[in-house]
Amino acid sequence: MSKSSPWKNLRAICTRLRPEEIFIEDYKGLVASKFNKAFPTKFFIHGFGHNFNCSFPQDIKDVYILNGFRVNLIMVDWGALAMDASSFDPIIALRNYHLAVDNIPIVGRRVGRMINFLNQARATTLNKVHIVGFSLGAHVAGLAGEHVYRSWLDKILRITGLDPAGPFFQTGDIGRPLTQNDAKFVDIIHTDIGQMGTVKSDGHANFFVNSGRPMQPTCAESALRSGFTEMIPQVLSGTCSHNMAPVYYAMSILHTSPFIEAKRCFGYISYEAGLCFLRSSVTFGEFCMPGTEGDFYLDLEPMQLRGKYTC
Repeated sequence: MSKSSPWKNLRAICTRLRPEEIFIEDYKGLVASKFNKAFPTKFFIHGFGHNFNCSFPQDIKDVYILNGFRVNLIMVDWGALAMDASSFDPIIALRNYHLAVDNIPIVGRRVGRMINFLNQARATTLNKVHIVGFSLGAHVAGLAGEHVYRSWLDKILRITGLDPAGPFFQTGDIGRPLTQNDAKFVDIIHTDIGQMGTVKSDGHANFFVNSGRPMQPTCAESALRSGFTEMIPQVLSGTCSHNMAPVYYAMSILHTSPFIEAKRCFGYISYEAGLCFLRSSVTFGEFCMPGTEGDFYLDLEPMQLRGKYTC
C-alpha cells in the first residue's frame, strides 16, 4: 500500500485478470494499472490468521471475475499483521488473536489512506467504494471508513460485514467494532453469533442466516459424517459456521434471477412460523439496496465453491 511503509506485507492487490499491486501516492503506477475509474471499487479484507491467498477473498474475487462483473477488485493483504491462527494451544491462540486485534487500527488507517488516494486522484469517488470485510476484517473496514470520514467529512457508500468477529469487541474495551456510522450503508451477515461472530446488530441492515447461530447446515452434516473426529476443532471453536458468511455472500452474487430474499421479522422463531412483517422481503447480500433497515432472516443451504484455496 505504501512503498515507504515499514509494514512490508500490508499490501493492496488490484485484480481483474491478473494481480497488480498498487501503492499510495503512486500516481504513475495507478495510471499504468488496469484500474478503471468508470467502475465501482470493492475492497476485500480478510480476518485473523488469513491472507489474501485464502478462500476469502479469492473465492469471491473469482465469482466476480468469472461472471463478468465490471468492478475494480482490491484485496487487502494484512497477513503479516493478522498473525497465526493455526496453534491448538489456547494460550498461544489467544495471544496471537490479541496481537491481531491490536494491529487493526494500523490496517484500518492504511486502507483509509488508500481510499483517500484513489479519491484524490479521481480514480474513484466515495460513492463508488464498497468494503467487504470478513471477521476481524469487518472491523478493519469500520476503521477505514472512519478515517475517510475524518479526511473528507463524507462517507464511503457501503461496508458489508461478514460475521464480524465477536471476541474482544462485545464491550468495546479493547477492539473498536464496526458500526453503522462508518459508511452511508452498513449491512451485516451473521452466521456464528456468540462464538467467533459478534452478538451485536450494529448495521443498518442485519441478516441472520439459518438463525445466524452455529451450527450452520454444512457444519452439522460434516461433523456427523466424520463422526465428529475431524470436525471437533472447527465445531467447538465455531470456525466452520463463521466461515459460512463469505460462502453465503458469494451465493448472493451468483443469484440474480431471482435474487436471494430475506424477511423482516421479530426473530428467527417468528420467521420459521411465517409471522413476519407484510411486504417485508428485501434482497440479501451483494444486491441489497442501500437504505434497507432492520433485522432480516432467511434460510440457505451453502453451495460448494471452487475449493482450491487452502485457508
